[in-house]
Amino acid sequence: MSDIDQLLQQLDKVTKSGSGWVARCPAHEDTSPSLSINEGCDGKLLLKCHAGCTFEEILASVTLDKPVADNGVTLDNFSEYLGIDRHLLFKWGITESGHDRLCIPFYDVKVSLGKESLLVVRRTKFRLSLHGKSGKPKYAWGKGKDAHPYGLWQPVTWDQGLVLAEGETDAMALWSAGVPALGIPGASMVSKMVSKWIDHLPAKVWVAVDQDDVGSGFLRDAQATLGDKFRGALAPPEPYKDICAWMKGVGLEKFKVDVREALKVAHKVDTAFTPAHRVWTLKELMATEIEAPRLIIPGVLPSGVTILVGSPKAGKSMLAANLAYAHSLGSKALGSLQAEKGKVLYLDLEPSEYVAKDRWDTIMGDDPQPNDDIEICFEWDRMDEGGLAQLEAHLRHDADISLVVIDLLSLFWPVDKNAYGGENAYHRETKIMQEFTRVSRIYDAAIILVHHTKKMNMGLEMDPLNQISGTNAMGGKADTVWFLWRQRDMQDGRLLVTGKSIEERWLDLQFRPGRGGWALPPNPMMVMA
Repeated sequence: MSDIDQLLQQLDKVTKSGSGWVARCPAHEDTSPSLSINEGCDGKLLLKCHAGCTFEEILASVTLDKPVADNGVTLDNFSEYLGIDRHLLFKWGITESGHDRLCIPFYDVKVSLGKESLLVVRRTKFRLSLHGKSGKPKYAWGKGKDAHPYGLWQPVTWDQGLVLAEGETDAMALWSAGVPALGIPGASMVSKMVSKWIDHLPAKVWVAVDQDDVGSGFLRDAQATLGDKFRGALAPPEPYKDICAWMKGVGLEKFKVDVREALKVAHKVDTAFTPAHRVWTLKELMATEIEAPRLIIPGVLPSGVTILVGSPKAGKSMLAANLAYAHSLGSKALGSLQAEKGKVLYLDLEPSEYVAKDRWDTIMGDDPQPNDDIEICFEWDRMDEGGLAQLEAHLRHDADISLVVIDLLSLFWPVDKNAYGGENAYHRETKIMQEFTRVSRIYDAAIILVHHTKKMNMGLEMDPLNQISGTNAMGGKADTVWFLWRQRDMQDGRLLVTGKSIEERWLDLQFRPGRGGWALPPNPMMVMA
């Protein structure tokens, strides 16, 4: 078991957050999860307690096994590891390569299936490590074409059916018990491989299931591809994770009896296809009452993720602060739009405290009402350095917060280009925006992300959404987009408001120094975009 797996099992209130986790810190009396956990590219633990506990104090509060030495794989230690006689392993084609690794054949020269004989090319899978705990990968593939199911060459009859298992070791465990089986080299290959060999498989096929999310996906894909040939799921009993662990745990003789009894029961499994997620009919959807998004400011700001973009010094922060102040009081935003009353968390990450205070003076105008329902923070960790976990912890601590402003987004954005992964910039930005969406859904809050336009700002001559800095994921994954445009030598501006749950329109804005900053004119022109 890896260090991070051992650690997570010993912590309380563990929840997924971005590419890592958050949990209660074991080094102090932690009532609200303040420990951010992640794993470096080299497998090292990355820990940060936002209450101030050191790395050493955290590790001293848990128990981690020392790394297990791995001097390679031989038939002898592989036999002991699996609990299968080495002579059987040799009989099944597993040989030592002379480089502290085993050769596992996934191809053979000739495969006989019933009356047909298929000629295939040999390919070898190398077992490099027993357990994978030493940092050495467990497997590597030799050169060749796509692998076939493991065990096609087994001289057994399939008249009574067979079991599909994920990987060769579960297949070996079943062979030890005299149960015909084929091993699929990787859960992701099951649909492709079963489709290719479906005509050669018997009328009855069971699917061996590991007790984890990968096993559930393996079962789902295998069941969908097998169709009428599927007879049921063969799952190991608790506490065993897979078939091989089950055999080793109870012993071969008991396993022979137990697995056959389990196959009998598996006959009774409902073989109807079950989608991984709920599928609605149009009739069901239209007959269901679904609550509309919460409106923080009607017509302008619903709950969800809103991205506010504009050129530098166009007045974006002044606009965000205007709306936040109105929400904290339940007063008129932009001078005339009635805001819902609620608490605000404002991450003011760019200016100094002096600049911020001057801005709030302008926002409050002639009738200042400073209040405790706006919380302002001038320092916050970046998203991949614990910032997202801190945000979630803050929202859990104060459930009354219904509006979060992150100003500027670039100062909250992950600094590590490998964080949140993705094949390219679009996929990475999609994952990041989905994290903001997830947080807004969980805590029923509106999140405003203050962001810049691209350097080549085309004003109103170009689609505003194409001017958002970044890829199309930035505007496409946001629930609402605001585009603030102001000519550099003018005080008045225009605001495009568009989104998934509000009407798209342009708002004419006036800037009133000393009277709240941005405001709609007395007779505002609201033009459909």
